[in-house]
Amino acid sequence: MHPCRAKDRRSGPTSSKVGSGQGWESAVFDHFQAMVTAIGSKLSMGKTRSDQADVVGGSTLSFDVHEGHPHGDEVLALLGQVRGQVNDLWKKSLTTTTRIRFRRRKSSVFRDDGQACIADACAARPELDPCADSDGALVCSSFESDDPDTTPVVLDGGQLAANTEQSLFGARALDSSVADGSTRACLHYPFEAQTAGTLYLRAWMYLDVDDASALHAHSITVGSVDTPSFGSSVHILDGKLGLSFPRAGDIAGTKAVPARQWFCVRATLTLGESDGSADIWLNDALSTSADGVDTLPPDGVHNMSVGIEYTDEPELRLFTDAVQLSTTPVGCLE
Repeated sequence: MHPCRAKDRRSGPTSSKVGSGQGWESAVFDHFQAMVTAIGSKLSMGKTRSDQADVVGGSTLSFDVHEGHPHGDEVLALLGQVRGQVNDLWKKSLTTTTRIRFRRRKSSVFRDDGQACIADACAARPELDPCADSDGALVCSSFESDDPDTTPVVLDGGQLAANTEQSLFGARALDSSVADGSTRACLHYPFEAQTAGTLYLRAWMYLDVDDASALHAHSITVGSVDTPSFGSSVHILDGKLGLSFPRAGDIAGTKAVPARQWFCVRATLTLGESDGSADIWLNDALSTSADGVDTLPPDGVHNMSVGIEYTDEPELRLFTDAVQLSTTPVGCLE
């Protein structure tokens, strides 16, 4: 048990989902950038021919198939197959790489003023909105700018900062730390009260600890977090990702959180005064579920805390990035 709407719009990794009507401009630019970068890298290595062992390069193939061609269906399905394989591998690499940085590179392609340049021709690079495809977003923040609607809650020497050195997407992540008896360092995000339905949470976290196997901490809490002890909380107990509720108490998890590695947390909360339910995943693996729990405060679910909501650890540092709470499902990389 424990005491205790962002509109941050920014660019993240350049990614436009299949079927999306937004972000295509940036995708076109990135295709062009990838081609120019590959050619430049190849030439800078003094190589004018390809090799099977190459890790830099590109191939251009075209297929001329007529109606009824014996391999026509295979050719037409090839793009979808390759795209699926590449996307699956990209997602796996994000969840297993210790430190992932998506930053604009200081090169002849990107300038510090946000211009995109090829040779001497420059233009403003299109910006992606990480919340563009989630109409039901109540909170969406990647901490790229300060939000005047948020309220910092820091007790007894805890610290909150926008950290530029340890971020997953973009240039900043929320840096929460406690030490010397402090128990809390978090931001409160308000949004329109929700009294029914299911809410979907996604956040990326990084625990800056040597060993997380015995860790105890409450992190993101959703509910009425300015009312003591009333919220459904992402709860790490004995180093495993679980849940905690005001009356139902702690629900132990089965998946161990890693130390010094970014990991994705997703959760669903079906609202109810005593008949609510919840599930929580670590890197898309279910860690625990709860039924018949209190997920709906008397005044509705109307705010969320992000950071360290409560811990009895002597010191703890937690980085959080790409937080989203929505009335529609949201994945780790959306």
